[in-house]
Amino acid sequence: MDWQGFVRYHGEKLNLDSGYALDVPIWDGDGKTEIVPMKIPWGWRDDEIQFAFAQWLKEYRPAELPEPPSQKLTGAGSQLRQVKKILKALAAWRLIQHYNGDNSNAFAHPNAEKYLGKTFAHPSEWTTARQTVQAALK
Repeated sequence: MDWQGFVRYHGEKLNLDSGYALDVPIWDGDGKTEIVPMKIPWGWRDDEIQFAFAQWLKEYRPAELPEPPSQKLTGAGSQLRQVKKILKALAAWRLIQHYNGDNSNAFAHPNAEKYLGKTFAHPSEWTTARQTVQAALK
């Protein structure tokens, strides 16, 4: 963006002494994007700049454009829980490999029930473990 041209065009709307405030909001053509020149104190720490911007955002976010819901997965879909699921499946799969495919002996392995819990209590779940590991390795 050509900021010099921007200031020339919108100069009367800018209150450059205020640090970031515009006398009149300048909206891009999509109606969801506001153009806001800001002064950023680069001598501040990043967390201080982020905190200041968060405060500005709380004050100036338009009420008709609320914060969209997070796209981050939570609960059973969270990345951490998915990784734990894959690691347990890998442990079960390795036990199956160790016992040459014998699920009952694999589950009877010392401490297997303690680590795997009830996750692999049924033979079909051991097949699911193999499929989960194979999918993760692709």
